[in-house]
Amino acid sequence: MIRMDTSSPRAFWSALTQALLRHAKCRHGAENWDAERFGATTLTRSGRLAELVVRAVAPSFLRHGYAIVPASDSAEAFANTVGVHGEGLSRLYCLLADEYSRRALIELLAYRILGPRHVRLWTNTPEYWGARALASSLPTTGRRVDTGGSPNVRPLLTDLHPIGFPVRLFTHPLSVAHQYIRNQYAYARTAPPVWVKPGDWVIDAGAAWGDTAIRMALDVGPQGRVYSFEFEAGSVGLMERNLQMNSTLAERVSLVSRPLWRTSGAQLAMAAHGLGTYVTESSADSVARTPPSLALDDLVADWPRVDYIKMDIEGAEVPALQGAERCLRKHRPRLAVSVYHSVSDFVAVPEFLASLDLGYAFYLDHASIHSEETVLFAV
Repeated sequence: MIRMDTSSPRAFWSALTQALLRHAKCRHGAENWDAERFGATTLTRSGRLAELVVRAVAPSFLRHGYAIVPASDSAEAFANTVGVHGEGLSRLYCLLADEYSRRALIELLAYRILGPRHVRLWTNTPEYWGARALASSLPTTGRRVDTGGSPNVRPLLTDLHPIGFPVRLFTHPLSVAHQYIRNQYAYARTAPPVWVKPGDWVIDAGAAWGDTAIRMALDVGPQGRVYSFEFEAGSVGLMERNLQMNSTLAERVSLVSRPLWRTSGAQLAMAAHGLGTYVTESSADSVARTPPSLALDDLVADWPRVDYIKMDIEGAEVPALQGAERCLRKHRPRLAVSVYHSVSDFVAVPEFLASLDLGYAFYLDHASIHSEETVLFAV
């Protein structure tokens, strides 16, 4: 048996080609769709007709080794994914430190190209749905809170004691499953895992409702500190309520209501979409503005330590990391950086970190059954 050299770009293209050919022959339905996150899946009349035709003729094609794929959609997705970013993605493949991460990258790219009709991610398991069911079974009180953004993801006051966390907070079963039961910002396949430790000083960029901040506060213990960044008004208000209900843990958490960026003091344009709020450098007078930005280097200049940085800030990860270069060089913290907001982030985030030549090893993991919640870890 010949072992493929995973340090060669050729290995990336070979692995991706094999994955696309393998998945193109598959067809999945509702079992591969997250209705709680995205609502019920629907097809147009023409779409339903196409489905009937495909289902009728696909077996005959498959017997001869051919698959029926919606060519226009897949060609466009392929162009936008690999056509634009192929060289960078092949470099990421070679950078990744273990086989699990390399396979994860290939499967995620196949999903983005072919979609849920053809690609069922390795995360779609009975264990995953068991975690979701457990999260949905927790005791809740009151009504769901509208914080803007997706109507499918609205928080409800939830008691997490039954799953071993002495916490009550406004959250959603998706957040509980991903951040408490499965812990999406930890990479458990290294020894020790890439996660916070007792006594750590932690940066939580993109705190949202404070779910992750409170989880981190539990794990860093009384000697640790968590500095959480969130500026979207609805999320800030709910996070403050969550901290008030968990006052002992709140003593370890500091909320900074400013966006992280490459420089401090920038007035960024803001597109408010609840949890999906993002920032740009637009100069148009008509757009909403954020509070003045903050470069992480300016905040931590005199800190004795920074041990762990988590970033999930809707595509602003690269500018935020650029504003943390001195911090990275001085403290070399463990990193968990979301890259799923854009395929370009799969390339730009690791390339920036690798360019610093700090000796980081890179890993990739994924928490959902769809394209969201991919995290690049560095240690």
